[in-house]
Order: sequence, then C-alpha cells, then structure tokens
Amino acid sequence: MITLNELPDWYSKAKCTGLPIEYITIEFCWNCPVRPNCLEYALKDADWFDGSYMPSHIWGGYTSNERKKAMKETGYRYQIAYEQLINDPDRGINA
Repeated sequence: MITLNELPDWYSKAKCTGLPIEYITIEFCWNCPVRPNCLEYALKDADWFDGSYMPSHIWGGYTSNERKKAMKETGYRYQIAYEQLINDPDRGINA
C-alpha cells in the first residue's frame, strides 16, 4: 500500500487527486496534465505486487486489461509497453 509520503511529485496535479476510485473513468483522464506520468507509474510501480504484475483500476487513461495486454506483448518491459500505449493512434496520449 502506498502512503501519502510515497506518492510521486506529479500526483498532486492529477485531476483525480482525492477522488474515490469509482469516480475515475477513462474519459476523465483524457485532459489530465499528468496522464503520461500516471501511465508510466502504473506500468513501472503501481501495478506490481510482490514481484507479480497485477494491474487494477484505471491509470493514465487505460484499463487494467489494456495495460496487462501491453505488458504481456512486450515481455513486461514497461518502457516499451508505455511507448506502445502512448503511441496508439486511437487512444494514445498524443491522439
């Protein structure tokens, strides 16, 4: 479990800061100023538990299933999965 002292610097700028998880939708993330940071954080840190990749919730505008698929396709190399997701022509960060 992440404590407030362990939250990344960018987290205070996220649109979802302080909201219950059930309020966060993919569409909610689209105009978030820290969306790239959020996605990278999920792939690199937040989705891992005891050495296993266990994604949950929406991070960076992507569902747990979308992130899991990207990670599997890239051999769990978060940098490559990140690039794959942000460059998706339909849903990527620069779309």
